[in-house]
Amino acid sequence: MDTSEFIFDKRSLDPTKRKAGISAFMRIKNGEAFLRESIESHISFFDEIVACYNDCSDNTEAILLELQKNYPERLKVYHYVPKAHPPGSDLHRSTPGDSVNSLVNFYNYALSKTSYTIATKLDDDHLAIAHNLKRAIDYIKNTWNQKSLLVYSGLNIIPDSESKPAIYKNNMFSGNADICFFPVSTETYFVHDERFELFTSNIKQKKYVGLLYFHLKFLKENYGFNNYDIVNNPDSRYAKMYEAFVNTIEYITFDEFTTYIKSPNRLLKNYNKYKMKLLLSKIFKNIDTYKIDRAKTLELDFISSQPEIDRIKQLSCFTQK
Repeated sequence: MDTSEFIFDKRSLDPTKRKAGISAFMRIKNGEAFLRESIESHISFFDEIVACYNDCSDNTEAILLELQKNYPERLKVYHYVPKAHPPGSDLHRSTPGDSVNSLVNFYNYALSKTSYTIATKLDDDHLAIAHNLKRAIDYIKNTWNQKSLLVYSGLNIIPDSESKPAIYKNNMFSGNADICFFPVSTETYFVHDERFELFTSNIKQKKYVGLLYFHLKFLKENYGFNNYDIVNNPDSRYAKMYEAFVNTIEYITFDEFTTYIKSPNRLLKNYNKYKMKLLLSKIFKNIDTYKIDRAKTLELDFISSQPEIDRIKQLSCFTQK
């Protein structure tokens, strides 16, 4: 099979050949669980969503093609045919990033299919928080000088003991400053790391723009670890993460979370307890100055997410017995 069409070419990222606007790009493997919710909650905010799927054995393709009919101007669907090796696997570690079988090339291929000057990564298990995302998009369009990466975070959702949605206490936030809006250029792409893919950019400054989504990964079968192929890679970091995860699951309710974000010191104590100080140090320039103003931002962001909380409660994984 000729796979040359899937080889990433950095020239495709030339900003002078792109339209002004915002693209989201997705890299999908067996994403049927929340793919529809992810796309439909985000699509009105972006000029396009580029959805690339690979090695899927579920209904991902059918869902994408159906949604493409509903959003023909905004949703672009691509089948990445060469099988990309899962992160953390032996094959990922040994495969060069420019190979069509590398996860790195798959990510870069998806990025290369975007058409606009601004891009962000979107996962098939992200549920947009509409109010907060709109505020971020308005900032991008009206204020941002494109001299910083606009990083944002999500909240990790997990079932509680009564199979109701709660927040994963051990690791509340998703997005360790690695999910961001960035100006597309030949200097912004993914590179190989033995563990996974790494985003690289010539822009080093970061600005935090809020809590923009709920992360639904842990609501998937086997808590979303299936795509790491841990059965065939028992020594991978993700196999160890899965074992640690299932043995130490703790959660807090949405109401309990509001007490954390109203108290910066308690929030910081919680972060430190669960080794999350690194996350805060990446998101906020100076960890010691994270006081009432930052906590207030999180508090307001969370309060404005009530419509999405109600939507999560109606997901089939919570309503079907």
